[in-house]
Parts: sequence; C-alpha cells; structure tokens
Amino acid sequence: ITTPTLVAANVNDSDADGNIEVAWTADANAYSYRVYRSSTNITTAASLTEVANTTSTSFEDNTSSNGTTYWYAISSLDFAGNENKSLVSDSFNATANDTIIPELVSGLVASTSSNGAVSLSWTAMSQDVDGNAELQVTYSVFRTTNISALNTSASTELLGTTTSAEYTDTGMTTGTNYSYVVTSYDDAGNENTTISTNNVSIVPSACTTDYGEWSAWSLCHSSERERTRTRTCYGGGDETDTDTMMCTRTPSGGSGSSGGDSAGTGTSFADKTWSMVVANQENVATVSDDASPVLSVSFVSDKALSNVRLIVNEQTTTPDVGAPTADVYKYISIEKEVLTNEDVVSATIEFKLEKSWLVENGFESSRVVLQRFADGGWNDLETNMYQEDDDFAYFRASTPGFSYFAITASEVFSAPNAGVGTGVVEEQTNAVDLNETEPLNESQEQTELGESSNWFWWIIIVVLILIVVYFGWREYSERKEKRLRNERMLVTIRKAEEARKFEQAKTKPISKVASKPLKPIKKVKRK
Repeated sequence: ITTPTLVAANVNDSDADGNIEVAWTADANAYSYRVYRSSTNITTAASLTEVANTTSTSFEDNTSSNGTTYWYAISSLDFAGNENKSLVSDSFNATANDTIIPELVSGLVASTSSNGAVSLSWTAMSQDVDGNAELQVTYSVFRTTNISALNTSASTELLGTTTSAEYTDTGMTTGTNYSYVVTSYDDAGNENTTISTNNVSIVPSACTTDYGEWSAWSLCHSSERERTRTRTCYGGGDETDTDTMMCTRTPSGGSGSSGGDSAGTGTSFADKTWSMVVANQENVATVSDDASPVLSVSFVSDKALSNVRLIVNEQTTTPDVGAPTADVYKYISIEKEVLTNEDVVSATIEFKLEKSWLVENGFESSRVVLQRFADGGWNDLETNMYQEDDDFAYFRASTPGFSYFAITASEVFSAPNAGVGTGVVEEQTNAVDLNETEPLNESQEQTELGESSNWFWWIIIVVLILIVVYFGWREYSERKEKRLRNERMLVTIRKAEEARKFEQAKTKPISKVASKPLKPIKKVKRK
C-alpha cells in the first residue's frame, strides 16, 4: 500500500466558515482512507485517533474550533482494512477562521409548567446562514415586559445562555405578560440577532403542582399543633401548606371529675425517636414530666425499622369519638411514625392516678382500667396496679397498638370501707354512703386478693374433675356396650348351632338292628 498525495494547498478554510477542508490525490492501491488530526506535525499515526474514515478523496472537518490550528495527514487502507500507521502522507496545517453567522433560531414556543415557571424550547441549529455545518452553537435568551422594546441590547433583560435548545425561566411573576427572544452565536462569536420572526409572548399561569407528604405533627403550642407540606412554585405561588389541630378541648362526655385541671393543658409530655428499632427487642420511652399521668411507653416490633417516633400527648377529649361509659380521669394520645399497629408484637403503658380522685369519686383501685379507642369504640385493656404511695396509685396496662387512651374508673356497690387507703379513718355512721370509704390495710387487700384467687382455682379444679368424670363415664359406657354386643352375638351363634344339629337329627335314617331269635325264658323252680 502506498500513501496518497497531500499538498498544502489542499488543507485550508477558504470559505471562512470555521470548517477546515482537506483534499488529496487518490492512491491507486487504496480502497479507503483515514484522516488524522493533531495539534503538531504528524509523522506517524500510531498514537493518533482518526477524525474520518472515507472512500472519498476529500473531507470537511466541522469539529474544528475557530482560531485553532490543526495538522492533518492521510493513510491508505486496502479492501481487507489493512493499514500501516507508520506510513502516512506528508502533514500540513490550516487555521479555522469562521466569519459566518449561524442560521436564525426557529420553532420558538413558550408554556407554563405546573410549578409556575415558563418553559421555552426551539429547534436546535446545525448550519450557518450559508448552509455550512455549524455544530458549536450557543443560544442567548432575552425577556421583556414591553414587546415594542424587544431587542438584544441592554434595554432587554438577558436571562442567560445555553447550548441546549431549551430554557426555563423561574424569575418571572405569575400573571405578567412577557415576551422572549432567542438568538444564536457560534464559537467565533458570530451572532444572528434577527428577532422579527423569532419571539414569543406568554402570561404565566398560577402554580398547580401537587404538595408533598405531610410532616409529622408538631408538639402542642398555645393549644394547637400543626403539620406542613411543601411544594416548589415559581412566580409567587404558595409553597407551604399548613394544617392545624386543637389539642386543648373540654371533655364532651362521661360522668364524674376528669381529674386535675378539668380544661387540661394539651401538653406534649414526651417525643421520642429511635434511629433504629431491632426486631423483637423492647424499646422504652420514659416520660420525665411530673405532670404527665403516663410514666413510660414500651413496645416490641416484629420487624426492623428506622426513624420510629412516638409522641405522648395529654388530650382532654378525643376528636368526635365520644367518651367512654366509665368516668374519665385523663385522656392520652400516643402518636406514632413509621411504626404501625400491625408491626406491634406487644406494648405496655405505665401510668399513675391520684388517689384523692378515687376517694372523691368513690372508686376502688381495682376498678381502674385503661381504655383504648379502636374499631369505632372504647375497649378495656388488661390493667393492673403494681405500686402505690401516699398520693398516687401506679398501674401497668398492655395494649395491641397506639391511638387515643382514657384512664377510667367505674363505680362498685360495696360496703363503705371498700375504698382505696388514704391514711384517714372516717367516722362511722349508721347511714350507708357509697362515697365514704375506709382504708384497707395491706393484709386485708392481700386477703381479698387471695380469696379471689382461691375461688378461681377451685372453679378450675371442679371443671377439670367434671371433664375427667365425663370422659371416664363415656369410656366405661362404650366398653360395657361392646361387651353386651359380644355376649348377644355368642348366644345367637350357639342357638344357631343347636338348631342346625336338631335339623340334622330329624332327617337322619334310623339304623336297622339285626333280629335274633329270642331265647325262651327259663323258669326257675322254687325249692
């Protein structure tokens, strides 16, 4: 393979379009040619990347940059694509010199996006006004509120430049009439500033994009708490939406005192976040606020979770759900984030209750129950007192999930001395007053608990005995019935056998006896 002939006169930018033209004399032994370009003189193509592979004997380099000098060399390839990169033509150079402006921008349109911004788009440029390739184009975007003054001078605002065929204006104001013009210029700075047929007007409409997810409820402040959600809007649209909820209300039902300050304070007693919750491991939120009836909240999740949050609030009532039938001491709400009630394997709430409230309302500590609002109604939770002091009784309740809770107590009609101990002995009267109570000492309470427990176990034992007797009697009856059936069957078989033998005896012929002459009877003489 020989090399094609390349002379200096055939490497130039004679039409001043910024694209260097390269031409050469054909190689009789070549099937195709490779064109190499470098910033220095080329003696071998071993370390160069080709800019063209062609069967023609000419090439226009439309990737050249204005004012830059490039060196070119050509190599030949045979039909099989064999090439000797060390055997190339002489190398010559030329400098790109672009003096022609790009063609006019066309297809300019404007629209308002859902976020209120103005979106502009147009047809991408690929040629100059003479039809030469023009690949390195930049666009300038101008805006004005007075179309009669629309131009590309300082009187019209230059919003920005871009190399893509689109632009977004986020600095406008909704409802204002704007006119836009887009111009183009090449890498040599040649700009096409024609605007007569290259502008568009639009009045941006209001933001319609959707808001994101609600944030968590804030802690109660001035009897309210709030949550927010945001969106991105341009042109003056609202970007934040706020939702509020009262957290201080007067109880709407139930009898008796509501305990403490009847109006409540709507206070958030605790706000606990776990960055990581491990599956089947207990997590405890301790409430340190002395004003809180809740002492602690614990739960076990059946799965690993991240950023779990519990918020313990005092609620003087619950939204539109009514009150429990029992008397209410306090309403509590426990809110959760990430954690769902389906995730909860078990949960426990420890709380305290003023003994003075029990005495004033004639309640026993054994009648205190924590109720949970779920499935459209109030449900009793398993509640047990585990401690008391002079002022408070302390309880522990198990719950299947979290929502609204009510610390309640209900009346029990019993003797006047069946109340909670207060350390004060009331004067005995002949009249029975259910609101008067007499303290129980510890041994009496233990005796009552023991008697109640004994009755329970006696009932269990009696039930078990009855079950054993029933199954024993049934087993005995089944065996007796089986034995009688067997005896009846044996009797039937024996009777059938006797009948069979009798029938055989009746039908059997009588055997003949051989006749023999009878001997005369000898007379015995008497002596």
